[in-house]
Amino acid sequence: EKFHHGIDFLMCYSELSGIDEPQVLTHRWVHENEIIAEKQVWLNAGTDAVWTKCHIPRDSRGDWRVDLLSANGKVLDYAVFQVQ
Repeated sequence: EKFHHGIDFLMCYSELSGIDEPQVLTHRWVHENEIIAEKQVWLNAGTDAVWTKCHIPRDSRGDWRVDLLSANGKVLDYAVFQVQ
């Protein structure tokens, strides 16, 4: 995905399955290999999705990634995009 550098924020939506007990997940927002933000979200049993949003500074063109982390820090999935 590519986004224009004039955007103020982006949202990341993650769908999960097989969650049978509450747990904390983290969206780690990374710009050019520098962690910009880590947003923790609670995922309750029976919930199948989480989302976070992150402010995108105007001078932050380049490659971005959002990692979905488990409570113990394991990368479960990720999404990549560019701000141009």
